[in-house]
Amino acid sequence: PRRQDRRLKLRTQLLNIAPWEIQRANSQESLVGQPTEPLGLEGWERVRDSLAQAWDWWGEGVHLRPQPIRPTGYREYEYSEKPVALQVAESIRLRSDRRQLPTPPRIVTIDAHLGDGLFMVTASVHRFLAALVGFEEAILYEEVKHLSSPQPYQRQVTRKNGTFILFAPSGPDRYYFSNYCARINAGGYRPLGSFPSGVSLGPIYLGNASLFQAAFTGSDLSQAYLSKAGLIMTGLLKANCEEINLSEAVLLQAHLGEAILIRAQLNRASLNGATLFKANLRSADLSEATLHSAELFGADLRDSNLTNANLFAADLTNAKLHGADLTDAKLFEVRGLTQDQLSHATGNGGTTLPLWIERPAHWGENEESAETIR
Repeated sequence: PRRQDRRLKLRTQLLNIAPWEIQRANSQESLVGQPTEPLGLEGWERVRDSLAQAWDWWGEGVHLRPQPIRPTGYREYEYSEKPVALQVAESIRLRSDRRQLPTPPRIVTIDAHLGDGLFMVTASVHRFLAALVGFEEAILYEEVKHLSSPQPYQRQVTRKNGTFILFAPSGPDRYYFSNYCARINAGGYRPLGSFPSGVSLGPIYLGNASLFQAAFTGSDLSQAYLSKAGLIMTGLLKANCEEINLSEAVLLQAHLGEAILIRAQLNRASLNGATLFKANLRSADLSEATLHSAELFGADLRDSNLTNANLFAADLTNAKLHGADLTDAKLFEVRGLTQDQLSHATGNGGTTLPLWIERPAHWGENEESAETIR
């Protein structure tokens, strides 16, 4: 337990140093004493790009393979005897082990810890550099470009107030990040749970990525880009997904209980069978989303856009619908919906309702009979 506590404290300290240094690089404030000269914004941009290349290096498993070397005075190459990861494993072996039968080094653990730490630092530097140049004030993604080689693990995003570079950990293939998660989780016990649980990803790019059963419990995905991503049975319990872009994402049977989804873009997303127990969806865009049998017990849907959304058999028990726009929404056979809840929402004649619920007078008349709709 003490070793795990030290690991968490070290992680926190390391992740706090980078944003402090990045902020200092763009500040004119004088500091007490004689601190080292700040690296400068351009210097940190080079660090950011180098970290993305290092993630590519780790993903390719370069450290797990013998490397070609050319001895001095020779023209021909030969392979080194040991991969870098094995050399590292041997170098960190406890001295006490040398007095008895040594424990065989576990390369999988070295690989997992290296990938975990490298990911967190890379995501952190990309996040704070983007914030420094105004990314957090921007509202919508307008254009996403793949950067040309040698930066396959970054995306250039153009928004209303500028162009930004985001970390794209799945690189050139939608399945890569899922494979990388499996490699990191193969290392065994992780204090924060299965990777990437508990990680601060921020405005990361995972558009169209396949993330089947990925674990994002307690992670920070605010302003992340996951449009058209495959998130079937993915765990997002208590995750911070404020202003996340999940438009057209597939979230079948995903667990978003108590997740923060304020101003999230979920338009045309598939949320059939998803658990959104007490999720905060205030001002979220759920237009044209499908939520068949979704669990929305106690969810906060105030001021949300549910235009043309399909909530067939969804559970709306104790859901907050003040200011929610239900224009043309399909609410047949929803569970737990009351007349009082509906009176605080807006709709129209095209909104289909359960047979036991009366249409609020201010909505207008139904455009079709219930029998025709059925």
